[in-house]
Amino acid sequence: MNRRLMPLYLISCIPRGAYAPRSTTPTRVIAQTDPAAWFPWAAQRTSARSSGRRRVETLARFRTKLPQLFGWWVLLTWVVSQAATALLAQNHTPADASLPADHNHPYSIPAWLPRYEMDIALDIPARRVYVRQRTTFYHRHRRPVAELVFNVYPRYKAEGKELSLLAKTLELLRTPYKEALDSQGRRLTVHHVWHGEQSLHFHWHPEIQTALVVPLPRALTPGESLTVTLDYTLELPELQGRWGHYQGVTMLTNWYPVLAYYDDEAGWQPTPFVPWHQPFFQEAGVYHVRITLPADQQIASTGSIVHQEPLQNGYKRATIYCPAARDFCLVCSHRFQEYSAITEGIRVRVLAFPEHERLAKRALRFACQAIPIYIRWFGPYPYEEFDIVESYFPWNGNESAGLIQIDHRVFAIPEFAERYLDHLISHETLHQWWYNVVGTNGYAETWMDEGVVSYFTAKRMALKYGPNFPLLNLPRWLRVWAPNVHYNDYRFSGYYGTLGRHEQTAVVQPLPGYGHVVTLFSMTYDGGGKILGMIENRLGELAFLDFMRQIYPRYYFRILRVADFQRELETYTGQSWQEFFQQWLYSAGISDWAIERVRVTWQTSQGLSIPVWCPRLWQMLPGTEGEKYHVEIIARQRGNFTEPTTIRVLLSGTEPRDYRIPLRTDTPRYQTHDPPGVVEQIGPDTYRVQFDLDQVPNEIVVDPEQIIPDANPANNSWHTPVRWRITPLYTNLDETDLTVPYDSWAVTFGPWAGLSDPAFGQQPYMGLRLGLYRLQEFRGGIFLAYDPNDQDFRIGADAIWDHFPWPRTQVGWQYSRSLSPDWSDFQKDRAKIFGRYILTYTPSLYMNPMEFIEVYGRMEHEFAGSGPVRRLGIERYDNLAAWGIMYYRDYRTPYWDPDAGYRFYTYYENGQPILGGDETYHRIFAEGSSIWQFPEGYGYLSATRLALRLAGGAGWPINGQHFQLGGSLRLRGLGRSDREGSALWLASIEWRFPIYRDWHLSLADNVARISHLYGAVFYDVGAVYLNHRIVDGVAHSVGVGLRLDIAWLSFIERTTFRFDIARLVGEEGPFLFWFGFQHAF
Repeated sequence: MNRRLMPLYLISCIPRGAYAPRSTTPTRVIAQTDPAAWFPWAAQRTSARSSGRRRVETLARFRTKLPQLFGWWVLLTWVVSQAATALLAQNHTPADASLPADHNHPYSIPAWLPRYEMDIALDIPARRVYVRQRTTFYHRHRRPVAELVFNVYPRYKAEGKELSLLAKTLELLRTPYKEALDSQGRRLTVHHVWHGEQSLHFHWHPEIQTALVVPLPRALTPGESLTVTLDYTLELPELQGRWGHYQGVTMLTNWYPVLAYYDDEAGWQPTPFVPWHQPFFQEAGVYHVRITLPADQQIASTGSIVHQEPLQNGYKRATIYCPAARDFCLVCSHRFQEYSAITEGIRVRVLAFPEHERLAKRALRFACQAIPIYIRWFGPYPYEEFDIVESYFPWNGNESAGLIQIDHRVFAIPEFAERYLDHLISHETLHQWWYNVVGTNGYAETWMDEGVVSYFTAKRMALKYGPNFPLLNLPRWLRVWAPNVHYNDYRFSGYYGTLGRHEQTAVVQPLPGYGHVVTLFSMTYDGGGKILGMIENRLGELAFLDFMRQIYPRYYFRILRVADFQRELETYTGQSWQEFFQQWLYSAGISDWAIERVRVTWQTSQGLSIPVWCPRLWQMLPGTEGEKYHVEIIARQRGNFTEPTTIRVLLSGTEPRDYRIPLRTDTPRYQTHDPPGVVEQIGPDTYRVQFDLDQVPNEIVVDPEQIIPDANPANNSWHTPVRWRITPLYTNLDETDLTVPYDSWAVTFGPWAGLSDPAFGQQPYMGLRLGLYRLQEFRGGIFLAYDPNDQDFRIGADAIWDHFPWPRTQVGWQYSRSLSPDWSDFQKDRAKIFGRYILTYTPSLYMNPMEFIEVYGRMEHEFAGSGPVRRLGIERYDNLAAWGIMYYRDYRTPYWDPDAGYRFYTYYENGQPILGGDETYHRIFAEGSSIWQFPEGYGYLSATRLALRLAGGAGWPINGQHFQLGGSLRLRGLGRSDREGSALWLASIEWRFPIYRDWHLSLADNVARISHLYGAVFYDVGAVYLNHRIVDGVAHSVGVGLRLDIAWLSFIERTTFRFDIARLVGEEGPFLFWFGFQHAF
């Protein structure tokens, strides 16, 4: 019998741990009312020693009969095995499973893949999974194997800094950590490990908490096989993620003990679990799974369901088979509705919630469009079925063998954002070729699959929608004013943020080396995709696709390492790629091609050379075409690596032309032919290009397709590229890295409704704004607007330079002048200049950095007679000039609606009688707040939170009005100018409680979605002092409020809208209404 394709139905008959396959009666699973009874060991552990003794005694009784029965037993086993194999291959095995095992066949499944047989009982009410797993390891290596090592990722427990890092990662994914962070961990318990009739000892690796080590009774020699049985239980936390149960969906991803990768050089190579990405490094396996679960569960899984049968008490049993898969994943729910279609003979299924039918059908269509392209590019899809399933996975999408998961929020995006769904489906589907079939080392070589998938996904999307298409397919009337996200800006905004912070690393390295998921995405997905583009650029598109089509069958259900990829590339091209791989994959450098100078001279018929100083104006002059113009270009590579590229010369006259001039780095001087000219190296990484034209060029660009990872793509052009845009509504969304070009400046003008930068107080404004933005470099503008906080019309300007003069520093200024001195509350001219060192950046698009130190200077000039009436002996500081220093740290999480963490900030300010300031003063202030959530087990109280705040400050001289006690962010029963003094203290307590959780109220097709509605009851108490005397006594204020947790575009951003109403206690005064963004503290 050809063991290479022996069905797992026969392997299920192998007793626990036999060194050579032999047939026995398969384990029988009996359905009972209590799911724990399906596996008696799950309800009551039996001593391994006594159990083993009983087996030995039983065998002894039949020892004398075994020689007589052995011959008949072998014959009967062979006959039954052959019949079962033929029957199963005919009725239950997918077509591709019958591929010949001959290694000469281009798509042969390796004979030595490990076998996994699982009997699973899913107890949804108890949130437990009971499993008996038989694993067969085939030893194909040279060295004896003395132990088996499994990766058991549910054994992971996050502690200390890992908890904080994971919570902040979930913030970046706009998911509250309470919904996806498993602080308990250790969810999988191994009860027994067996080899044949012998119980085996096992232990956990001392350095890798998720590695299970099973020493063998004797070393396994080359050519032998070994089967061990594991009995274990998996607890399902009520959490989103890889393994858990959340809102009716059970998710089993990377959840079972799987053999670590083994080779002769390093032996077993278990990979630590890194919860913020995919550290998976394992051989593919053959899977035969029998699962018992409630009958109402719809199943999406690896492999094919070859048989289902009803059981008693509302359960069913499903048999699932897969001839080769990188992992086994199963997602099930009673909520699913199935949608299916056929493409290339493959049945594609989408299992999604009924309320998401529209986008589920779109996802089905997108997958059916992508699969034929990937088959043409790389080779056949290995199965007859492909599943797309809706789940709760905060990373938006995740690949497994034969199945991908799409987060529920993606299925809830607005219809005009469906191109993002197309991108995500295309990306995750492509992992069936690169991850599942062609395996990689996900822990140490993420680029080998994510870089490939990112590049070819972008290639497929560009073929469908065009280069750099808008992700938001807005209605025609909306495209005029609404900000959009273009595909390349989406791909590279994070990448250039990483470069701006100087956090770039080597592309290929173990996951912990990236530090966090942002750098990982930037280097392996975004920059990594560009590296694949450079390889294609060197080979040519057709040759590169031919190369990838050769790689795919050669590593069919095997492992492709980066060194293998380099070796294959060198064999294919006959050239060394060592320098290329060393520079671009194992170093942290980058390129930076720039057009430093272009000189155009008009060569007159009289022999004169006249410089063309303004080429664009010159083009407008009549009679300028048909003349002779000499063009000289100076191109320089300013970065670390000099990659060959091209220069594009564009002419847009009556005969438009598009020249491409190769910029080679392997020769100091060479001729060009179209147009005729010469290229010569005139200095280190500096090249001069000269040629003649019959008209002035319209544009000159180096690396016009932006193939090379470039530190500053805006300097690739002769004329600095600028995107101009007039909008009927200018908001903060118009000034984000996602909505502006990553490779040019953006100028926007229109009616403005937004907030000023946090450095300038996040003041709300409504009016007009002209803004200028350059990704990760500059943002600023001029405005004419109404300030509702001060009830004042103001004209002003602001500017902020990021990563200047150092990577983690920021400098900026703002000036605004009051235009309504007769009726506004605070008629002041204001100016501020600041410089800050950022210790920790924020994941938010609109909030302060999490931690920074800032030095600032500010001026305020108040109009004469404005403000409250002056009192004798009281100094109001109408005009001030001051400098200060501030430390700020906000470790509340999640930032939009925190239920844990703290915030602390403090500042010192010194005023001087300069630049219009009245006199010298000193101020010091500090505020700390923390959030405390009731522990589990207290019912409704466990979903509520207490927020506490304590603040205080003092100023000198003591007769100065340095502080205001009231306001929306302080004592909410007082107005801002009701009580002022030289010293202040303030304490607050606020109880925040859910009114309507998981509301998910859609507004404007999920452009905004009210995720949760909270209520708040608060108490503020405080006082201010002048001349060591309290002003009007201690103020007590109580109030109530509402908090709306708003998700923008489903998962792009989260904001809390705050509505408060408060009043003083024991004093006369009105009810005061306050509105703001985020919590007061």
